[in-house]
Amino acid sequence: MAITPRKQQGASPIVLLIILAIIGVGVFIGMQYIPQKMERGAVDTLMSNIEKNHAGTPFGSKQQIESQIANKLNIEGMNDMLNTFTVTEENDGYVVTAKYQRELNLIYTTKPVLYEKTLILK
Repeated sequence: MAITPRKQQGASPIVLLIILAIIGVGVFIGMQYIPQKMERGAVDTLMSNIEKNHAGTPFGSKQQIESQIANKLNIEGMNDMLNTFTVTEENDGYVVTAKYQRELNLIYTTKPVLYEKTLILK
């Protein structure tokens, strides 16, 4: 009577460790990227709200725009980003710029990510 070898069922412990390591790296990078994506979305929303408000009732001064930016950042709990916004007067309108940099840690290296958005109000 010949003994037939049993077929392997399931994954070996080493394969499970490799799969967990790959998932862990993905979660590590995602935990850094998702907050940056949410922050960028909040800035985009703030800029579009400023544009809509200006379309309804045009701003009379640079200080009104800066005040609205400060109020919206305060509501969002993002007061630390106030210095990333600049408002300048040009010709017959205003230019609102949001420019900031964040770092994305990719385990063995750090990648700087620059976010910049400009809005022209006429």
